[in-house]
Amino acid sequence: MIEKKEKQNNLAEDKYKLHQKYAMKNLLERQFAFIEKYIPFPSNILEVGCGVGDFLLYCRSREKKDIKGIDISEESVKITNARLKKSGFHEAAQVQDIYKLADLVDMRNKFDVVIMRGVVHHLEDPKLAFDNIFKVLNSGGYLIILEGNINSAYRNFILKIADCLRVKHEASEFPHMSLKDTQKILKEVGFKKFVTKFLPGVFSPLAYLGFGGEYLWKMFNFLEEKIIYRLNPSFFSWWYFLLACKINSNG
Repeated sequence: MIEKKEKQNNLAEDKYKLHQKYAMKNLLERQFAFIEKYIPFPSNILEVGCGVGDFLLYCRSREKKDIKGIDISEESVKITNARLKKSGFHEAAQVQDIYKLADLVDMRNKFDVVIMRGVVHHLEDPKLAFDNIFKVLNSGGYLIILEGNINSAYRNFILKIADCLRVKHEASEFPHMSLKDTQKILKEVGFKKFVTKFLPGVFSPLAYLGFGGEYLWKMFNFLEEKIIYRLNPSFFSWWYFLLACKINSNG
């Protein structure tokens, strides 16, 4: 755990700088707009692994949602709260272990929605993490996961090229889980009523490199959404989206 914290602390500043570039902002905001469609209003939301605060800022700027964030990285939390404060919002992030979520909430006032973006493959024990999330969700609450799609032939091809070029593209020692495997564990924990989608990411490798400006990305977005992705969504997807509902008579 200490090594993980140190690794994420070391990445925080570089991640923040990358997320200021138009290419990455565009990619993230498109993800956020998709996720937002599945969040009921009003909602008490927790983002697990909030990173440098992009989604928290997105939600707060819309003045619709009560959202908090946790992360194991002290540096990421520091950057997140500084960004919120600079934008005129209250601090909303804190350092917290996902395996100790019960310490975070009054169990009479649980969360309506828990968001996990690119977090599952950082978990040593996903089932224990999901069990903790299940306990802090209200009955009828949602867990929303956005995770790399290891079954995407296109994604696997691009990552193999990255490996050949020795381009570093993963900060976790754990592999991504498939949509099927993630859903299986969630069922074992007690989640039901699943919604699954595939999200396009044909040009996402360029976004992770911070490449391109507004006009180029308008063209990329058009090509991806209107032409390429429609040919074969599962083949060209970069991420899977998974919504799981807690249905529990005891709340």
